[in-house]
Amino acid sequence: MTSTNVLLLGWEATGLRGYLRDAKVVLEPDKFSHVLLQMPNGTGKTTTMALLRSAMKGKMDPSLSVSALQADRTTKEGSFELHLSIDEEKVSIRIQCDFQMDRHYFYTTTATKGTVSGHKLNEYYPALADALRRSIDLFVFDGELARDMLTDGVNSADDAIEALYRTDTFKDLVREIESLKRARKQRNRDVTTASEQSAVDKLEREFNEAKDVLDRLEQEKSTLERGIRKIDKRVKEIDDRCRELGFEDDEFRLRQQDIEDRSTKARNDIERLAPETVFSFRSPLSLHSIVEVRLSALNSTLKKRRLPRSSKSFFEELAKEETCICGDALDDAKRKHILLHAEDHLGDEQVSVINDIRYKLSDTVDRPEFSAQVTKLSEAEDKYTSVAQERERLDLEKIRAGKEEVEALTSEKDALVEDRILKSQALKFLTEEPVSLEDVDWKRNLRACDALKRDREQAFNIANSNNRYFSAADKLALAANRARTLSKERLQAFVRDQTNSRLNSILDNNNIRVSRIDGRLHLVDEEKLPKDGASEGQKLAVCYAFLTALLAEAPARLPFIVDSPAVSLDLDLRKNVGKLIPKIFDQLIVFVISSEREGFADAFKGREDTQFLTASIDQQDGSVEIDANVETFFRFQSVEAIQ
Repeated sequence: MTSTNVLLLGWEATGLRGYLRDAKVVLEPDKFSHVLLQMPNGTGKTTTMALLRSAMKGKMDPSLSVSALQADRTTKEGSFELHLSIDEEKVSIRIQCDFQMDRHYFYTTTATKGTVSGHKLNEYYPALADALRRSIDLFVFDGELARDMLTDGVNSADDAIEALYRTDTFKDLVREIESLKRARKQRNRDVTTASEQSAVDKLEREFNEAKDVLDRLEQEKSTLERGIRKIDKRVKEIDDRCRELGFEDDEFRLRQQDIEDRSTKARNDIERLAPETVFSFRSPLSLHSIVEVRLSALNSTLKKRRLPRSSKSFFEELAKEETCICGDALDDAKRKHILLHAEDHLGDEQVSVINDIRYKLSDTVDRPEFSAQVTKLSEAEDKYTSVAQERERLDLEKIRAGKEEVEALTSEKDALVEDRILKSQALKFLTEEPVSLEDVDWKRNLRACDALKRDREQAFNIANSNNRYFSAADKLALAANRARTLSKERLQAFVRDQTNSRLNSILDNNNIRVSRIDGRLHLVDEEKLPKDGASEGQKLAVCYAFLTALLAEAPARLPFIVDSPAVSLDLDLRKNVGKLIPKIFDQLIVFVISSEREGFADAFKGREDTQFLTASIDQQDGSVEIDANVETFFRFQSVEAIQ
């Protein structure tokens, strides 16, 4: 897969401090792969570097604030716009500053999508997202980062390797694993958060206990049900045999047959009369004859008077009559009272109810009187009870008549009936629905045991699943951490060797080398002794060697932008660094001051692939001029250089 290639086409600014009040820098990467931009100190190099990082990342650099960018108090707004070529497509990122509101906004412009609000590089160019997020500070490089590469406790060298080669994604993976573990515990918190093997074993023992008890109770239930069925079957057999024995004697047979016939008739009468009695009870007209008489009279009166009517006109007409609808004579006082309360007539809902009553009163359905039905039902039940008593007396007579088998069967039946009562009570206690699971012994109640078993099974399954999940997650996190450690160690060794190889070209006849990369760059001489006495220039040279070794294998091809790369280097080091850096990058942009031209800039002089730009500010009117003349570049002397 080819890497994304990003080139800077230039930038322009308005309303910002320093030379950025009104500046436009045009680069020609197709013609010049290296750019040396000379600016005096104090004209905005550091600010420009920070704005370049901000535009690339889509986030304002921590070193910047909107208010500090304001050119002067009268300036209400300003902007910085970076022009890029991304895989040969022109893209612009603009940072718009509103100084009155102290706010800034990003805008993205492309040829295909036009100008849209927001920073869209990550969205439009996903392959570039990681490089912009993780390693842009390595490509837009300043002296602070160079010092951090050799400072204890800062870990800049390690961070640079991890950001560029993405080994820190293993750290992101571990964080995601821990987040998933927390989310799983949160989801299961209402059941159990247990995941340790000891907790899983305990929950499994509790689940197995409940399962064994449930199996025992199920078996006990089946045993009781079989016993009851067996008793019922045997009782029926005894009853049938007793009846058979009665039919062996003519007298007993006739009496037995009569008892059975009357028992059947009484039972049929009860089955017929019971629902009729309930129906009669639900009908007011059946409760008492006086109710029917009075309701019928009311119905006739309502029909005669055409009631109910919801209008007060009924009462006005009534007041003109000689007698009331109830039959009482009307005098002036009563007529006055009727007219006074004529407004208090029935509402629509009341009229509807009364009309419904009228309809019911007109119903001619034959309704048996409730008291008569109760009497008939009571008589049928008495007959059935009487017949049962006669059957018992007949059985006793059979016994007295020498029917020993009947006596034995009757005794057996009594014992069976008593046993059935005990078994039925045990089955009821075993299977009844408890009001509360906490108020019943779950080891003696089937429903409570089943509920507890399901709860324990769910807790065990979740805990067991948690155990497997967390165990796998921990192994994956361990593997990710080990992969990160091993990859870091190998990359550190690889980058160290590449750095030392470049130091051979930069530090002629100098024994300073990188012994190891562990958080920072550690230096030793050839005798393997700590080299803490290296000069600032030598340390800076080591940092450049490290960066060029590191960025040479970068997955995304980004411009390398560096501020004052040679100010601390001696002439020989400047020449060597100047020769080394251009070999690595497709586009190199270097901010320099006049005092570091000698040696470093001389390494680029005469190269056709290098663009020399000089920014100056007119001392009279503050106007900014960008001069692309090579001779101007090498002739220019800034104020601080003259001093």
